[in-house]
Amino acid sequence: MTRAPAGSGRNPEAAGRELLSLFQGAGISALLLDAGLVLRCFTPAAATTMSLRPDDLGRPVTDLPPALAGEPLANQARSVLEHRQVIQDEVQAPDGRWFLRRILPHRTPRNRVDGVIVTLTDITGTKCAAEAALAQMKALAATLEARVAERTRELGALAGALSLAED
Repeated sequence: MTRAPAGSGRNPEAAGRELLSLFQGAGISALLLDAGLVLRCFTPAAATTMSLRPDDLGRPVTDLPPALAGEPLANQARSVLEHRQVIQDEVQAPDGRWFLRRILPHRTPRNRVDGVIVTLTDITGTKCAAEAALAQMKALAATLEARVAERTRELGALAGALSLAED
C-alpha cells in the first residue's frame, strides 16, 4: 500500500480511519488472526461472508462455527504459521457463492510473523462461467464425436459400394 510521505501531518488515528473506510468502500473480506489463532479484527464484508459479530473478537477461530465449506480455516492457518507459505483454495458459502480464500503470514514491521491474514474474494461469476464453458465444450465434443461416427459409417458404405462396383 502506498503511504503518505513522512512528516505529512497525518496522525495514526486518521490513517486508521482512512484504512477502515478503504476496506468498507472496497467490500474487501479480510480478517486477522494472531499466532494463537485468536480473531483480532475483520472487515464488514468478512462479517457478512463469515457470519462474524463484534463479540467474536478475541475468540479462537476454532470456537467459531464454520461458515465456509472446505478445509477448516484453523488447520490451514496453522500450516501458514508453521511453513510461512501462502495457502489459497476455493471454498463455498452455504448460500452457494464461491470464494477464493487466501491465507498469508501477517508480518510485523520487523518482519516477524505474528499471525495470519485471511482474504476472501467472491469468484462465483468466474466459477459459473468456467462451468458453463466446460459444459459447452462437452456438448461440442459429443456433437463432433457423433458427426465423426456418422461420416465413418458413410465412408464404410461408400467403400463397400466402390468395392462392389470394381468387381
